[in-house]
Amino acid sequence: MPDRIPVFKPPWIAKRPRKSRGPDKRPSAHARGYGGRGWMLARRQALVRDGYQCRSCGHIVHGKAAHVDHITPKAQGGTDLLENLQTLCATCHQQKTNRESILASEKRKL
Repeated sequence: MPDRIPVFKPPWIAKRPRKSRGPDKRPSAHARGYGGRGWMLARRQALVRDGYQCRSCGHIVHGKAAHVDHITPKAQGGTDLLENLQTLCATCHQQKTNRESILASEKRKL
């Protein structure tokens, strides 16, 4: 008797090509400094301090939808200190990131 119940996998699923990171994509989160114990502790402290509530729109967020954002981006000299971190939902974080990238591209044009 088998240990597990077999799972049906349609034959076309295995044929799908996997998306791979191209050479122009940014490195993994761990390579960028977000995989260590220090970051996970700072992230949890920011989430608890903010009550798992998005600081922009006020939605309650949990799990992967709970993003911890750097108020001053690390690329611009921001740190992982609790004062520089805020809880955002995925939508608000994407909007903030888009605004910052537009501003950065405008500065490069000047």
